[in-house]
Amino acid sequence: DAADGYRADHDGPNSRLIVQPLQRAASQEQALFREYGNALRGLLDPIMGRNMHKTFTIEGVRMLPDVEREFGGQWTKERVLSVALNMGNDGNLSALQRGYNWNMQDLEAITRRMTSAEWRFVQSVWDLIDKLYPVINATYEKMYGIPLKRVEAKPFTVVSADGETITMRGGYYPLMFDKRFSEAAQRNSDFDALNSQEAILRTPNPKSGMTQERKGAGLPPLLSLSVLTSHVADAIHYGTHTLPLLDAYRIVKQPVYRRAMQRAFGDEAYAQVVPWLRSIARPDRTKIDGINKMFEFLARRGSLAAMGFSFRTALLQITSFPQSMAEVGTGAFIRGAYHMIAHPLESWNTIRELSPYMVSRSRNMERDVADRLKPFREGTKIFGSKWEEAAFAMIQAMDAIVAYPTWMAKYNDAISKGIEQSKAILMADDAVIRAQGSGLTMDTTALMRKPGAARLFTMFMSFAMNWQNRQRYYLAGFRESLRTGQSEIGTARFFSHFALEYNKKFGDSAAFKGLNAAVTATRGGMKIAAGETSDEQFYKTMKNTLDAVGFVAGVPTAPIWRTVEGTEAFLEGNAGPLAPILGAPSKDKQKRTSAF
Repeated sequence: DAADGYRADHDGPNSRLIVQPLQRAASQEQALFREYGNALRGLLDPIMGRNMHKTFTIEGVRMLPDVEREFGGQWTKERVLSVALNMGNDGNLSALQRGYNWNMQDLEAITRRMTSAEWRFVQSVWDLIDKLYPVINATYEKMYGIPLKRVEAKPFTVVSADGETITMRGGYYPLMFDKRFSEAAQRNSDFDALNSQEAILRTPNPKSGMTQERKGAGLPPLLSLSVLTSHVADAIHYGTHTLPLLDAYRIVKQPVYRRAMQRAFGDEAYAQVVPWLRSIARPDRTKIDGINKMFEFLARRGSLAAMGFSFRTALLQITSFPQSMAEVGTGAFIRGAYHMIAHPLESWNTIRELSPYMVSRSRNMERDVADRLKPFREGTKIFGSKWEEAAFAMIQAMDAIVAYPTWMAKYNDAISKGIEQSKAILMADDAVIRAQGSGLTMDTTALMRKPGAARLFTMFMSFAMNWQNRQRYYLAGFRESLRTGQSEIGTARFFSHFALEYNKKFGDSAAFKGLNAAVTATRGGMKIAAGETSDEQFYKTMKNTLDAVGFVAGVPTAPIWRTVEGTEAFLEGNAGPLAPILGAPSKDKQKRTSAF
């Protein structure tokens, strides 16, 4: 926006040619994620039980020494299903046989215990993957002028464990190699035929590696259902993002663009553009190992401990309506809110029908919440636990109370001005993101995208950075207006913005809550052991002990203590009736018998 002259309509050339195409791609991606996520859920839910990782042995099936050591000579249902999924075409079948030194008799012995329902699951997975072909091919054909070669299915017949003879049509399954069993596989482990956007962004000429046949070359396929979920996510991302990323890359690498950007904003600002595009091309691809796993655990548990089941935090979402009023206009926001109140069900359905972004906003409104609820994850725990979804449900609901009227206000305003519907939808999505923030990759900073220790200090940063960027944007635009007149942020717009905005308080990292509780509980225990046995000391030590245990277990304890202490303060006459929900007031307020 600054590069476009601080335009009030946010529709300058940088926005139209770079940002808006990427926003459309993200919206299309969210719609496809929802479609294929629901389809995957329907396939996986019936077979994902407690016995998925139960171990057992299969007599007569040989294992290579490295494989036997890693598997412990044991099999699981997930590994058996993965073997079957790799039997649908010659390339994968050859990789199974050569990579694990198995013959057809071995494969028959491995899959002999599969039921008819499990074999139908395998065929349904092949069929679902085949439905992704048009998504991938549309992009490929625009890039190369020819259709993407399809893998030829290999039909075969099996007899299930429950005695049913089934004719399998076969099908394509992504061939991902197990890096644990081969140095060559480890070198190739990050390469996916449908996700080479990072290579694309290094040169204006896309490489053809994404279409290369991968017949295995003796490397063992990865026997995990994470291959399936990763492939679906990567295929959708490739199909929706490759072309707009290439276009954006070609624009920003033009010498005239580079010189203009550097002259206006400096070398450092321009140096962040291509890394930003790369982060969109390859989201969440950084390997996390060693001590970084501990940091990630602390960050994830911290988000749950700080926000999970917190009614007070949920209520704070409503206080962000001034940002929406500043973005879309006070009158437009009030009209949008009235429309939502007067026609709640109709408005809700209309927004969700028109905007894939708004449907998925509850999963992406805050980067730390989004990490907990991502629809596609590595491993077989794909869709997140019901417990975690319930923990953030109140926050998501309160966010919707502000976000949906914001969207409706901008959409109705755009339509009333004769703007075409698809553009109006994009403008409404953008208004919500500008006013309320977003956890999408393209809306996060380089620091927020860093894994490991950096995560401890960027928790819940999406809203804070959005708020800060808005203030800097209006200040810089107003200054430019006074200096050159080449900015649409004049005096009236500048002061009306700050009349609606107000300062925020951003606290310490929630990742340290568990550690602080454990340290405080230990110190409390030492004091008790030393003879300090007051009721208050016992209570503090017990509270911190349970906080530490709850942090590790993923059980938010703050709402529990808030209710317990608030109820006690209310019953003792030291707080008002809202205390059981919002917590007890501070000690100095209690002395004045707060009406909290």
